[in-house]
Amino acid sequence: MNLKQLRAFREVMLTGSVSKAAQNLLRTQPSISSQIASLEAELGLKLFERRRGRLHPVPEAHYLLQESQRIIDGLSRTERTMKSIRDLDRGAIRMVAMPGPSVFLLPDMISRFAKGREDVRVSLITRSSEQVQRLVSVQQYDLGLVDLGFPDMEKSPLVDHDIMTFRCVCALHRSD
Repeated sequence: MNLKQLRAFREVMLTGSVSKAAQNLLRTQPSISSQIASLEAELGLKLFERRRGRLHPVPEAHYLLQESQRIIDGLSRTERTMKSIRDLDRGAIRMVAMPGPSVFLLPDMISRFAKGREDVRVSLITRSSEQVQRLVSVQQYDLGLVDLGFPDMEKSPLVDHDIMTFRCVCALHRSD
């Protein structure tokens, strides 16, 4: 049993006609008939009685309609969910960063990113560069920010990209 067969079957059940089902699914009438025949052969039972050139569903066909509808709806939901995740409209992003960026830079960036994306959850924790590298490498977090000169990155299996650089100023009181 495959999805093409279930879709063809469902459409025949809903329209009451192979020709209307073919039209709705943008397929040929022989293709729909073949899918129904294959489905019946695989299941080992007739889903329709053929009388005067028309198909009349048997009681078992009504049960299969419910099941096929559940399967097709579930697949459609899954496709929509995966598209939302791909388009960053839904899902979760787990971030870990060293103290500077996690306190002064990332909260504003995360807030701007999350605006209009109610179904995207972004979490952020603060850790040392060594801990960031370890947590991302064991996939407990999706994204990590470490010091530019972090020494162990060359040995790490992680991909590193310099995504931003900025100047830092150290401000001290004159008396120091």
